[in-house]
Amino acid sequence: MVGIAIVSHSHTLAVGIRELAAQMAGDAVPIAIVADLGGPDTPLEVDAVKIYQAIAPIESDGVVVFADLGRAVAAAKRALELFPAARRCQIRLCAAPLAEGAIAAAVTAAGGAELDRVVAEAENAMTSKLAQLGAHDPPDSPPPEHFPTGQLHLTLDHSTGLHARPAAQLVKLAFQFESDITLENITARTAPVNAKSINQVIALGVRDGEEIAIAATGADAAAALEALRHLLTEELTSPNRSRVPQRLSSPPPDRSLRGIPAAGGIAIGPVMRCEPAAIHIETQHTEHPQREWEFLQRARDSSRAQMLDLHREIGQRCAVTDRVGSSEAAIFATHLLHLDDPTLMERARELIWEQHHTAAAAWKTAIEEVVATYEHLEDPLLRSRSADVWDVGRRVLQLLTGAEPVCLLLREPGILVAPELTPSEIAQLDPERVLGICTAAGCSISHSGILGRSLGIPMVVGVGPELLHLSGGTAIAIDGGTGQVWVDPHPDQIEELRRRRERQLATARDLRQAAQNPAVAADGHRLRVMANISGVAEARIAMQNGAEGVGILRSEFLFLARRRIPSEDEQVELYRAIANAIDPHPLGVRILDIGGDKPMPGISLPDEDNPFLGWRGIRLLLDRPDLLRAQLRALLRVGCDRPVKILFPMVARLQEIRAARDILTEEWENLRRQNVPLSEMPEVGAMVEVPAAALMAERLAAAVDFFSIGTNDLTQYAMAADRTNSKVAALTDALEPAVLRLVAETIAAAKRAGIWASVCGELAADPVAVPIWMGLGAHELSLNPQAIPMVKMTISRIRRDEAEAIAREALQLESAIAVRELVRSRLGLTINNC
Repeated sequence: MVGIAIVSHSHTLAVGIRELAAQMAGDAVPIAIVADLGGPDTPLEVDAVKIYQAIAPIESDGVVVFADLGRAVAAAKRALELFPAARRCQIRLCAAPLAEGAIAAAVTAAGGAELDRVVAEAENAMTSKLAQLGAHDPPDSPPPEHFPTGQLHLTLDHSTGLHARPAAQLVKLAFQFESDITLENITARTAPVNAKSINQVIALGVRDGEEIAIAATGADAAAALEALRHLLTEELTSPNRSRVPQRLSSPPPDRSLRGIPAAGGIAIGPVMRCEPAAIHIETQHTEHPQREWEFLQRARDSSRAQMLDLHREIGQRCAVTDRVGSSEAAIFATHLLHLDDPTLMERARELIWEQHHTAAAAWKTAIEEVVATYEHLEDPLLRSRSADVWDVGRRVLQLLTGAEPVCLLLREPGILVAPELTPSEIAQLDPERVLGICTAAGCSISHSGILGRSLGIPMVVGVGPELLHLSGGTAIAIDGGTGQVWVDPHPDQIEELRRRRERQLATARDLRQAAQNPAVAADGHRLRVMANISGVAEARIAMQNGAEGVGILRSEFLFLARRRIPSEDEQVELYRAIANAIDPHPLGVRILDIGGDKPMPGISLPDEDNPFLGWRGIRLLLDRPDLLRAQLRALLRVGCDRPVKILFPMVARLQEIRAARDILTEEWENLRRQNVPLSEMPEVGAMVEVPAAALMAERLAAAVDFFSIGTNDLTQYAMAADRTNSKVAALTDALEPAVLRLVAETIAAAKRAGIWASVCGELAADPVAVPIWMGLGAHELSLNPQAIPMVKMTISRIRRDEAEAIAREALQLESAIAVRELVRSRLGLTINNC
């Protein structure tokens, strides 16, 4: 069956259109949506990879893609370019209006029409609306070539006439028959129209009480006329009038619900209910505030220990399952910050000492006040963080009251159904038994959603309270990529979902398999593709996805879940485990990149008005040589039998890198004198993420062995735009020509000095940006492991001379939008031509 893809800047709009289309066409038509594409930092940015990933699982019989506005249209075009030519011919980007086109396409596809017919109906989607508004008459359909073998006349008995939904039912039913079927409005004296065209049927404008004629020509004409008569006279009669009991010639339609897609994948299984019990506080007041204050302090300390143990347990489990990485580590680091929030504790102290609340009552009040503050924020991302505050608060409350924690250990495989799940609850789930997650509340950008995606569990959130009416054991199916939920699905629907799941898995397997080959351009040019990781689990994922080594190990993430900085021996163990996981490939380690924006247990950092411009990176390390020396010694020891590269962050001046290299040399000499096994001095690189470093690249190149260009920070510093501030999101695009010129100068300086240059950051993973980096002469790209297969495929379809020409022209343009359009147009002929 032909699938539908809806690409929109608005998640609400996309979900609404999908829901309306599904109501009219039924759930059999696969409808994927890609919305809120840029995430919280870049709300109007559009990700071609996400669109590709949404289309790929539903493209077996073809896909019609609808997009709403500029960037969505451009991203949809880029996504099509990622498909091989043989598959690209079966994917059509339709110019029809989003709502009318998607609905017309869905209804036509539900009838089993082929791709060309579905596209044609979608492109004529405005016909019915224009006719209803009197803009023009509906098109006439040619009369049947043969005299009808059957005809019936009847008066429509439906208060709203043949408007969208009843028209869709009529068209879907007509598609089930091979006969040519026409429909005529006798009262309005219209010409007959094709009853299998949703646009033409709606354009007839048949009203309640008007007479219509239906004619059918073909072997099954009699059966078609009887089925349509039954539909129009019995099933579609107005609800406030007497009706003949409906006869069902097919199984009853599946009950379906809709939510917000949070983690892709399809799951089928029984409902496993989980409803956390409310925490009751029996005693509200106390005459012993000192005792209650100490009670609260102990509960916080125990809660902190539980969170650290949980994080370590997840890390060990995910080292086997190859899942959780830096984003998840950051989630738990944030939870610890919530737990230690001084304003939260000050409020609890005030309630205990001044108002004589018990520890439990004071803590609950303080937590609820913070949660309410988050829930009243306009930014949906910030609103979603209320769940994190409540997660932390509930853990302490359980310790204060003796309440039992939620048990999420399923005895048998099933789909977990709950009002909502907190991040720590998600993190405890066993993916072998939790087939899927479905919650009444929640949003896709929450930390719970991030963890669900990391664990590989299909997840639908925000379904609504009706979800909680399902009893345990009820059979359901969910699609975490579309947000659909089927209750007691029919066996045919289950079989279709299983086939769709297999297609999704096959697509992912094919991409990963192809990515095991080197990244070679269409003309044979070689480009290394490395991974940015934060631990052993991501290292294994990187290898599975075809990484040729680790470009950046964000070493600070290894320390976030610890109460103190690990010792030199502990660091050796950590680095060696990662080096072993990627053996024999090289391991690039970014030295601790910490500062006021990345607080770390065991390191006292001052409050700064603007930590992004403050005491961080190499600046902090040179002031704290104890931290730097311990880390360098650990890396030198690991480097004795594994290829290790050392990368210094936040370099702005030549003397900084010289000072850091001097310390490295000193530690190498110290270890050699101690007869510690060593190899040659490892390669040393500088992160080019400050414009000063890019402008001084010629001089810096003489002091290092390679550059790693951090496009995320380089962009925000060059454009004076905080990449965490949605108000200036449009400025934080690394394809801005000003940023590209800094990258070009850095790569050129590296070439002149005979060293190599890597491009890392989010834009290293953007297929549209890949030709730019190739054309500017980057030797290596370093990106998140999941994006490696797509980037390798993109590289294989580009010639270096094409990329160089595109890059030269991009440097002369005026905006990132123009650069993206340039890439699309210059490669469009070779990419889009089937």
